[in-house]
Amino acid sequence: MWLGFLVLVMFAGLASQGLAATGRIIAHNTPNYVATAQNVGTEDPATVIELSFWLQPRNRKVLDAITAQIYDPTSPHFRHFLTRTQIVNEFAPTAAQLATVRQFLVANKLTVTRVGPMNFFVHVKVTVGDIENALHVQLNNYQVGSQVMRANDHDPFVEGTAGPLVRAISGLDSGAYTLIP
Repeated sequence: MWLGFLVLVMFAGLASQGLAATGRIIAHNTPNYVATAQNVGTEDPATVIELSFWLQPRNRKVLDAITAQIYDPTSPHFRHFLTRTQIVNEFAPTAAQLATVRQFLVANKLTVTRVGPMNFFVHVKVTVGDIENALHVQLNNYQVGSQVMRANDHDPFVEGTAGPLVRAISGLDSGAYTLIP
């Protein structure tokens, strides 16, 4: 009985501190170099950056199965690509899901500059300080070889009902893909 009471009191304490808040950690959204590169200081909080919030597709398991069939030469659905209408009706984020993500963005001082085709991403402008507050991350500069690159120190957290709707966030880091000759 005392153990149950203790657990209840501990949960109430976490909830009151906001640690049991709803939302989602956007996993695998921190560059690998952050673990080994030298941190050479924080990014200026007044710097304006551009980011893209990528939304989760609906019916993901069905979409993955259809995609596998489209690219399987032994499947009767090989190269039978989906139409734009099929994608919108069955897999694209809905207007309501987009509105939920937009509400999170605007509430956290992010300026929406563009919504991508079929609602799959939202492009924003924001100061480093505001994005750090919104996503509970620190943007630092890291020495990577001969370059200094900006990156978040850990995976971002999207609060509230927008959390499960966000699949990935691009633009937190300044790294770019380069071909090695």
